[in-house]
Amino acid sequence: MVDEKPNRLWPILVDPDRIEGKYYRGRIVRFNPRTGYGFVATPSGSHVFFYLDQVRLEGEKASKREVQAGRLVGFDVGWTSRGLRISKLKLIE
Repeated sequence: MVDEKPNRLWPILVDPDRIEGKYYRGRIVRFNPRTGYGFVATPSGSHVFFYLDQVRLEGEKASKREVQAGRLVGFDVGWTSRGLRISKLKLIE
């Protein structure tokens, strides 16, 4: 499903202050709970796509019910045949 290609990270993901040293920081800007599709905004203003059924949730309150627009998250990405997508979401208080 997700192909890891660490040498091809886009400039939109440059974040020297990563969360716990491994997650990019962002905020969920759009999310449709009925379809499970959403977007996370990066500090540079770019949006990265995620599909909730294909994302591994992490964090103390890692539940699909907790995923909502406006939520601060840490995320990791992977490459698919359709481009860059979020592969992990860490929900942050």
